[in-house]
Amino acid sequence: MFRPWIDAVESALRGSRILDTIQYHQRRLDPFDIEGLVKLWDEEMASGVGFGSNLADEVQLEDWEEFVRIDSKTPYEYQGPEGPGMTMSKLRFYLLAYLLSAMLKDCSIMIRFSPKQDPQVTVIDLDPKPLGRMRGWAQKDRDVITAFLQSDGLSSPYCDDAGHALRHQNLDTRI
Repeated sequence: MFRPWIDAVESALRGSRILDTIQYHQRRLDPFDIEGLVKLWDEEMASGVGFGSNLADEVQLEDWEEFVRIDSKTPYEYQGPEGPGMTMSKLRFYLLAYLLSAMLKDCSIMIRFSPKQDPQVTVIDLDPKPLGRMRGWAQKDRDVITAFLQSDGLSSPYCDDAGHALRHQNLDTRI
């Protein structure tokens, strides 16, 4: 009964490649995951920078313009949480990248079918996420990881993420 509709949706999504594009940018813009980013944030705050710095300021249009300008010229390289040369400007860049990744993780996809045209696939609900929600996301991530590790029948702390076996290594309770 629903098979023709499911096939039409699948064909429209595969034809548009929108899911591949969204997935690529979700991964590219989130190299640390929330727990690594919170660790970097805490280290910067502990260094005496404080919340009066531009690091903690909510994101403005100019910030997004600068991010896009830098990101489109030279995609940043992942150095790891303990990588050398992590400066406030790089951390701010990673925060903005994470917020864009979060926006892509929360977007909606609309498919418009018409008898006279190919299906139109549109991404909507691309509202910027506020920096102030980072702690809440970190706690939610921690709760999911804890539930995963405590679940019945768990044979190992690995998960399959797009064909890559991942092991959750940072279960720091400070998140």
